[in-house]
Amino acid sequence: MKLNEYIFLVMVYNTFFISALLGINNLFKSMNLRKLLSIILMFGITASFAQTGKITLTGKVADSTSNQSLAFCTIQIFAKGDTTKRLDATTTDIDGNFAIKRFKQEPSVMKITYSGYGTLTFDLDFSKIKNDTLNLDTIFIKSNNIDLGTAKVVAKKPRFEMDVDKLTMNIDEGLSDASENAFDLLKKTPGVSIDQDENITLNGQSGVRFQFSGKDMKLDWDAIKSMLKSMTPEKIEKIEVISNPSAKYDSDGASGIINIIFDRQKNYGINGDIGAGASYDVAWDYSGDASLSYMDSKWTLSVWGDYSWGNDRGLGYWSKNKKWREGEDTVLFYSVQPENEATDNGVYGGFYGDYTIDSNNLIGFSIYYNKYSNPEYTTVSDTWISTSQDYEQTDSMYHIDNSYLYSNKSLRGGLNYIHSFDTNDTKLSSDLDFAVQEQNTGNFQEYNYYLGNDLSNWIRRKGQTADVSRESRDLSWKIDFQKKIFKDGTLEAGAKLALSNNNNDCNAQINNDSVYINDTNRTNNFKYTENIYALYLSYSHKFGKKINLRAGVRGEYTYTIGEQSINNEKNTLQYPNLFPNIRISYLVNEKNRFTLGYNYRISRPWYSRLNPFVSRQSDYSETQGNPALKPSYNHNISLSHSWNYCLNTSLSYTYTTDAIVDVPELKPNSMITVSKPQNLTTAHSLGLYVSFNKNITEKFHCYLSAGGRYNSSRYLSNNKLADINSFGANGWANVSYQLPLKINLSMQGYIFWNQGLSVSKSSPWQNISLSVNRAFFDNSLRLSISATNLLSVKTYKTSYDTPYTSYESESKEAGIGVRFRVSYNFGKMYERQKLTKIQSDDNNDRSK
Repeated sequence: MKLNEYIFLVMVYNTFFISALLGINNLFKSMNLRKLLSIILMFGITASFAQTGKITLTGKVADSTSNQSLAFCTIQIFAKGDTTKRLDATTTDIDGNFAIKRFKQEPSVMKITYSGYGTLTFDLDFSKIKNDTLNLDTIFIKSNNIDLGTAKVVAKKPRFEMDVDKLTMNIDEGLSDASENAFDLLKKTPGVSIDQDENITLNGQSGVRFQFSGKDMKLDWDAIKSMLKSMTPEKIEKIEVISNPSAKYDSDGASGIINIIFDRQKNYGINGDIGAGASYDVAWDYSGDASLSYMDSKWTLSVWGDYSWGNDRGLGYWSKNKKWREGEDTVLFYSVQPENEATDNGVYGGFYGDYTIDSNNLIGFSIYYNKYSNPEYTTVSDTWISTSQDYEQTDSMYHIDNSYLYSNKSLRGGLNYIHSFDTNDTKLSSDLDFAVQEQNTGNFQEYNYYLGNDLSNWIRRKGQTADVSRESRDLSWKIDFQKKIFKDGTLEAGAKLALSNNNNDCNAQINNDSVYINDTNRTNNFKYTENIYALYLSYSHKFGKKINLRAGVRGEYTYTIGEQSINNEKNTLQYPNLFPNIRISYLVNEKNRFTLGYNYRISRPWYSRLNPFVSRQSDYSETQGNPALKPSYNHNISLSHSWNYCLNTSLSYTYTTDAIVDVPELKPNSMITVSKPQNLTTAHSLGLYVSFNKNITEKFHCYLSAGGRYNSSRYLSNNKLADINSFGANGWANVSYQLPLKINLSMQGYIFWNQGLSVSKSSPWQNISLSVNRAFFDNSLRLSISATNLLSVKTYKTSYDTPYTSYESESKEAGIGVRFRVSYNFGKMYERQKLTKIQSDDNNDRSK
């Protein structure tokens, strides 16, 4: 089934929504969980109608000089004598009017604020109530003589923000200017390590899970990479690294969750921007982007598109692989690949909108399309084979011509609805989301074999092909309820249904006497289904001003089926789990806070690790997935300390059962190395991280962090026990400074090595980038130039040792690069206030 057929999904969303509700109801009945959900929903609905005897506050805000109505003024009501106790809040609409319904009468103070105007504060006089309504008529406030029609209001966000559960990296001009795409931006995120083979770890651990603007992404890492490489960094507002997720989050992901939040419209009226960039290190890359947005008191609409074109160039590598068996000679395979070149291009676009039905209801929608591809390119390599004592004598060699192409495209979207009850902090939301992905790879290899070093005549020639296609479909529906109870407590509860289906075909051929025939050992079909049904309950409470407690539990039932055509093999797993989560925070004084947390999480294997298709790099090296993999389980304990909101220290310990690691093994009676993921018995990991985040002066900001993690585990390879004891360390630096003439200077750098739980080791890898930017014409036009790959390594080394095989390699890396960018934005610049509408992306606040 092709991608465009799934656009039909958008048209039948309502049918899916009703079907999902009925399906969930039957499922909960069979699992004896329906009563719990009914109680949760009845509790919220009952609470919403439990209040009586309240009034409505109405009024209008206008300029005291021109009498012009002021849209989007912030209206707040505080308890009289206690400005920390906010009773209610709203904003004026486009005509300057406001209304606060179901307000409880008590001594109160109203505070009106508007950017460019003075703050007005006055006591509410309830003696003027008529028919349960207090009409304040027109309230006039004085201007500070700033023309908001021509001046852009710029709120400077801190580059990094820390709280007890997550780190937030706000993307400013300096970060985006020095990044080629969103994937490059992810590399600069503290805690995130992406090695030269593009494997990812978070705080030294694998098992990372992704969200896009609070939406769970059921795509594997390869698909996530493709999407991020297609996006310009300017489309990202911030990246959240959530190390201690609450029960509201999916329990998957041993090391935590990375939430990539896209920039959304914040200005009233019609706004847009257009930009272009170019970069060079060993070849030129180009990108362009444009967006157009509209916002009024009811609608928020935005459409955008990104395009990227790159020229990837591999600078060559060499590798040495030694293999042996007991009582047999050691065989050395020495391979060299010269410089090669390939192109890639990506397209990313989207459209989203939300509509405010009234002050209590909002409905939103979104749809995104992505395509990333590598047109066919060819690499060549030579491998020498030797069994002599000093390996100076070549027994034989072979030459490989390797042609490869890749394409990945996806369509995803969703509908969401939010109902905010009249009671403070009581909310019900529903989300229905889908994702469709198509991925195609093609590989053609031709081998020429020679005796010794004699390249004048080949003695044998062989060819092989492999065309792999994958289709995946994901559908999820969830409902979340939040209510403030007692005085300082918040209850959250909800349910989720996630359905995922994958269908994969591998058509492999091999050359036999100059005729290509089907390769029965590699031609295969693999279908994988994963369905997850979940309920959660979470409660947080503040005990006075010092203690903050959050405790929750998430119940999940998982059902998976993996089927492959070879041998008609079928693997089925069904397992229920309960995942507790607790966090307690203690404020010693104004400058010192301690936080102790525990969570139990699961790491379901990525689909790519389950896929049994054989990928053949050469006659002596293969990789293969393992459809019999089981999930691993992680107990995480962390203790953190924050001093003066700028110096943060965290100590964590993780105990993992059935840990998953890629283990190279020799095939029986051969010299073929097969790398295949396996479940280990247990693994232990201890990590320590320290960060410093502070505005040194008004113009100078500094963020520094460093950490290390020790991993210890044991695995079975070729019927022999082997130990993995590794230490990984990393560091990040981010500094920015405002130079004279409104020139902004920014520097980012990172270094890491030996990351993750793996049998492989790597040399240190670092990267530093420096950028300067300057805005013109009231911040409408912005120019920037950046230098990248400063002080980066010229060669990158990896190695591993396992029973009967050892491996080492060295690859050349790109040198110093440069990036240019120009962008222009247009439209009215009235800054949108946060409380103008019910926010449709409240999923970003789940860690509270």
